Amino acid sequence: MGCLYRDGSESIPSDPHRALKWLLIAALRGNMYAQALIGECYLLSDGVPEDYEAAAAWYRAAAASGHPGAQNQLGVMYEIGQGVPQSFTEAAAFYKEAANIRNPTATFNLAEL
Repeated sequence: MGCLYRDGSESIPSDPHRALKWLLIAALRGNMYAQALIGECYLLSDGVPEDYEAAAAWYRAAAASGHPGAQNQLGVMYEIGQGVPQSFTEAAAFYKEAANIRNPTATFNLAEL
């Protein structure tokens, strides 16, 4: 439901606030995809105020469950110091985790770092 409200469709209009409500239900039950999407909401100010620290916290929850996109995004956040203290060591660690799950973006980011 969270994704449906987030993206909208022919029969369901996009509604970021309803999307967040449903994503929170799933995220608090441990759904790593919902956790990553909530991180994205905070990162991009989609239905919530922009909050890089909250974004990092939600991405960290998803990354702990093995979500490669969240691991890569945490790497980016550590690399540039967005919502977390800048740390190339932490960035590399998150990029490596995602690269080990065959995330091509993380593999590229690790090589660039």
